[in-house]
Amino acid sequence: MCITRDLTIQPCASSYLQSTNYDLVTSNFVIPEFRPANLTADSVQYLNAGVGLQCTIRIFVFVGFSINPNGTVQVFAQAPIPPVVSFNARDIARITVEVSDNGYNGTVENLTTGRAAKGYMPSVIPPVCTAASWGIEGPNSQSFVGSINFYNTFARHDRKHGGLEVGPRGATIQNIVTPNGTHLTSTNITSASEIAISYL
Repeated sequence: MCITRDLTIQPCASSYLQSTNYDLVTSNFVIPEFRPANLTADSVQYLNAGVGLQCTIRIFVFVGFSINPNGTVQVFAQAPIPPVVSFNARDIARITVEVSDNGYNGTVENLTTGRAAKGYMPSVIPPVCTAASWGIEGPNSQSFVGSINFYNTFARHDRKHGGLEVGPRGATIQNIVTPNGTHLTSTNITSASEIAISYL
C-alpha cells in the first residue's frame, strides 16, 4: 500500500528505496497497452504509473491510464500543475521529481513527441526526502492485462550527502494484493537500473 499526499491509502506495485536525503528521482518507460482482464467490468478503471519522493509529504508524478469496460484506453500525464500531455501506446515517457527552492519540481515528458508538462509545488518547510519509489497505483479489486518496464531508473542523493546516483537495487518490493490475499501483480528489479511490473 502507498500513502498518498492527502493521507489516503492507495494499492500500489512498486520498488521503494529508503536512504537519507534524496533530491531527485527519475525513470523512463515505454507506454504499455494495458487492458481490462474482464471486459464485463461495468465502470472505468484507472491506473497511474510514475515516480515519487517521500519527503515531508509524498510527491508522486505520473502518467495515468483511463481503462474503459470495452477495452479502449486513454493515456494522459499530469504534473503537480497543468498542462496535460497526451500519450499513445509505445510512446516513451520520462518522469522526474526534483527538490528545488523549498519545494518540488515535477516533470512529465513525452520523448516521442517532444512535449512536456512541468509544475512546481511549494513546501512550508525545507524538504527532507528519505525514500524514492517507482511503480504503479491501481485498484485491488480489478485485474488487468499488461506490464510496464522502468529503465534509466535512479535516485540522487543531495549535495550534502555526495550527490551520488543510485539505482533500485536493494529496494523494497510491493505488489497490489486483493483483500483476500491474492497477488494481482509481480514486481521485479531486473538490473541495476530497471524494474519490471506485470499483471498476473
